[in-house]
Amino acid sequence: MKRLCTTAWFAAWFVLAGTVAHAETPKSPTPTPKVTPKKVETNAPKKVETNAPKTATPAPKRRPAPRKAAGAASDQTNFVDTSQNKATDPYWDRPYLVAAYAIVWSLFFIYLVVLLRRIRSNQDDLSRLEKRVEELVSEEG
Repeated sequence: MKRLCTTAWFAAWFVLAGTVAHAETPKSPTPTPKVTPKKVETNAPKKVETNAPKTATPAPKRRPAPRKAAGAASDQTNFVDTSQNKATDPYWDRPYLVAAYAIVWSLFFIYLVVLLRRIRSNQDDLSRLEKRVEELVSEEG
């Protein structure tokens, strides 16, 4: 039973280590030093705010539809390759997370079952020992 628990712990470790090793972290750009402009005093008149409407913000760029390959089957027209979006998709690693939690909780319950069996066997041994001691005391007395 001890070998089974050890094997299960090693299996969980390998799964979790593989999950961490294969997780891709998005690369952050190198920080640029902040330069604060010096204030220069001028005698120019201050700008007066007007109630003119502000210009509209530009619409966000949309991803173009996937191109249809020459001779591609018609059922693949809606195919989108999601493997390129790991850096932008915040939920790409959920299956690994669920697998890790399932393995850890199953190992925890297996460990509890092993402990309960050991406790029961120790209680049985203790009750047998108490009975034997009572028999020896009653034989002497």
